[in-house]
Amino acid sequence: MHRPSPAPDKAASDVLLLPCVWRCLLTRSKNLPAGTGFEKVREQALNLDLDARVALARALLESLEDLSEAENESLWLEEAEKRQQEVREGRIKLVPGDEVKALLDRVLG
Repeated sequence: MHRPSPAPDKAASDVLLLPCVWRCLLTRSKNLPAGTGFEKVREQALNLDLDARVALARALLESLEDLSEAENESLWLEEAEKRQQEVREGRIKLVPGDEVKALLDRVLG
């Protein structure tokens, strides 16, 4: 089972999202429809001072932790479908579990 990865800095250390959920969310952010007001909000946010931008970033990241069960399921399904497609298209190579375990044993001791 995949464990959540802590954010790298102390300010966001409470924010724990699985990497594949992040990947799904970041992919979705590339497909924003025109006229959503995103550009205006983005511009305003980027004009805030450093402390305000950090506080805003923290609040936004924390809001992603409160996804509903349905939103979570949808993201996991979306990610599984993407991964399945990548395997079918030969864009990623599957590694047998025993090879992964052997590698982890060597790396982690």
